[in-house]
This record gives sequence, C-alpha cells and structure tokens, in this order.
Amino acid sequence: MVPSPDSIRIRIAKRLRAARKQKGYSQRDLGLLTGLSDKSISAYEKAKVTPPVEVLARLAEELEKPISYFVEEELDAAKLAVALLQRLKEQLRKIEEKVEYLEKLLKE
Repeated sequence: MVPSPDSIRIRIAKRLRAARKQKGYSQRDLGLLTGLSDKSISAYEKAKVTPPVEVLARLAEELEKPISYFVEEELDAAKLAVALLQRLKEQLRKIEEKVEYLEKLLKE
C-alpha cells in the first residue's frame, strides 16, 4: 500500500521533532545550523508543510540521521515477528530438503 502524502508529512514531522529533541536542539538552534528559520522548522514539525528533499537532506545531516529515518515506515513488532517467522520457515524448508537429499544418498 502506498502511503498518502498526508501520512508521509506527519511521519516526517514526528521524526523531525524527535530527532531534534534527541540532539537537545531548540527549533531556533536547528534553524541556525541548517540556514532555516525557526518558523520553517515549526511548520515542518507541525506537519503544515513537507520540507523539500534538499531541505530534508540538510536536516538529516545536521541531526545525524539517514533521510530514510524520516520517510520510511517503521515495522511494528508484529510485522517484524511475522517477517522473521517467514524467513525461518523458508530456512527450515531448505534444511529439510538437504536432509532428504543426504538421506537419499546414504541409501544408495
């Protein structure tokens, strides 16, 4: 499912705020470090505006985060568990195939 522009803007806003606070920066601090106004930072964090890619790149660099941190969906624990279980099942299936092959060779 393709995320809506609104959901992307909200995700960027939440993660921008979290990353800024993690660094201990005020909106003004981050603005000064990136050449943006504190009003722009506020607008991005309130999801009023989506920062252009080049601005997001500057913010990501200053906050020491990959751009993907701001835009990609997080896997919740349940999705992660399901994905892990699927991988384990596939590995088990391959192991079982190898065991069957070896057993067949031993019988010959």
